[in-house]
Amino acid sequence: MNRSKPILGAVYSPTIKEYIDILTDLGFEIEINREASKTGHQYELIEAAKEFFMPVGDFTKFLYKIGLASKDTVDLLDRLNENVEDFI
Repeated sequence: MNRSKPILGAVYSPTIKEYIDILTDLGFEIEINREASKTGHQYELIEAAKEFFMPVGDFTKFLYKIGLASKDTVDLLDRLNENVEDFI
């Protein structure tokens, strides 16, 4: 999870129990608590995104070298691509 947080841009990810506790404390009633994706997992979507962003990251590095992209853009794509396998 710690290696995946840079991809998410998160510094803290609450647990499902924490979300449920907060919502019930606020008066909400939890009717359904299950994985919302069609297949039961989001990794297929992340895998597809990886196939797009890995080449974009490489191309952006080239654009940076010739002065057409910013270092911040390169850093962002590097952060997205660095630990994507752990995230999947």
